[in-house]
Amino acid sequence: MLKNLLLLTACLLLPVLAGCSEESDGTGTGGAGTEGGSSAAAAAEPDDPEAIAVLEAAGLQLVKDDSDRVVEVSAAPSAEASEALASLKGLPSLKQLTLTGPGVSDAGLKVIAELPNLQRLSLSETVVTDTALEYAGKAEQLQVIDLRRTGVSDEGLKSLTGLKKLRAIDLRNTNITDAGLAELAKISTLQDVKLERAKITDEGVALLQKLPLKAINVTTTGIENGSLETFGKIKTLQSIEMDNARISDEGMPSLASLSNLKRLRMRWADITGEGFKHLSGLTSLERLEIRDSSIDDEGLASLTGLQNLWLLDLTECRLISDEGMKSVTKLQNLKHLDLAETRISNDGIAHLAPLKNLENFSVRSTSIDNEAVPTISGFEELTDLNIGGTLIDGEGARKLVNALKNLKVLNIANSDAVRDYDFLDELAEKHPELKVIESDL
Repeated sequence: MLKNLLLLTACLLLPVLAGCSEESDGTGTGGAGTEGGSSAAAAAEPDDPEAIAVLEAAGLQLVKDDSDRVVEVSAAPSAEASEALASLKGLPSLKQLTLTGPGVSDAGLKVIAELPNLQRLSLSETVVTDTALEYAGKAEQLQVIDLRRTGVSDEGLKSLTGLKKLRAIDLRNTNITDAGLAELAKISTLQDVKLERAKITDEGVALLQKLPLKAINVTTTGIENGSLETFGKIKTLQSIEMDNARISDEGMPSLASLSNLKRLRMRWADITGEGFKHLSGLTSLERLEIRDSSIDDEGLASLTGLQNLWLLDLTECRLISDEGMKSVTKLQNLKHLDLAETRISNDGIAHLAPLKNLENFSVRSTSIDNEAVPTISGFEELTDLNIGGTLIDGEGARKLVNALKNLKVLNIANSDAVRDYDFLDELAEKHPELKVIESDL
């Protein structure tokens, strides 16, 4: 009797206790934290069928997860799409929204603030302004935002400074200045910043030095050696892109301490072999893109310790010679090697014979001819080969195609091979799966 009475009392009290627990944090989610609880609740809410119908009728592309909830939406409307976009609020599980085109304006983006799980937002090449950023600044779960080729300004970036999870922002081809970088510096979670063709200087870049940046793109901006000094202080950096930078050998020592750097792209920069010597200790480096730089054979020799390097772009590096290929050969993990428009000859190609891991190889517009064919034929892992603009003829190209069983793309534009019509007919008949590029136009 007593046992039954106690059991009945417990059953009556449990709902009351559970209710007290839910009220204790004011969220109605019990012991779960506010962020996790509300997110889970929102994710459990079903999509609105009428909203889906409206969006599909307007031509938007919807992607659903395994639970049949819409998690991705994309569209490129040419006409004003504000009315249709308002239906996005019927998709509580939406995580990624990709919009582009003149039909996307501020008017249709007020709904962003009503998307509780939105993590990625792309508005590139739309006609949005700072008003759209006011709405985006209310999307608390936002992690990535793409604003490339939009009319946003320094003032608009102030609306994003309250986002606690934002880790990547793309501001390429915008009019952002150093004043805008001062706002970005307030977003302590930023790891990836793209500023290509923005109106920035060394002074603005210096404002970012306390961020935990892993990647930065300052291609075709006003940066000089001062930005290299700033980069040297950001030890978390793994990727730097700075084509057309006004830098010199004097700034290169600043990069020597970036032990986590995996990618360095500095094409069209006037850096000589002396400057590249400062990269010799960056053993984590995997990609080095230095097209049209002033590197020479001595500079190449200083890079032989970069054994994790799998991509090396030496296009238009006209100070390197066949002798320098002896140093390149020591980079045994190379998979992608670009020697287009260099002074490399058949002798230089012969030095490269030990590079058995090459998958992508370009010797476009060099002086090589059929004499180089046996060496190139030994690169059995090649999937992409560019011999355009060389003296390799149809017979040489035929041998390459027969030897390279993994080849998927062959560029013969402006080469002697492209003028061998029998060879071209043979390719079409015997190798229909091979993509043959006969013209660079």
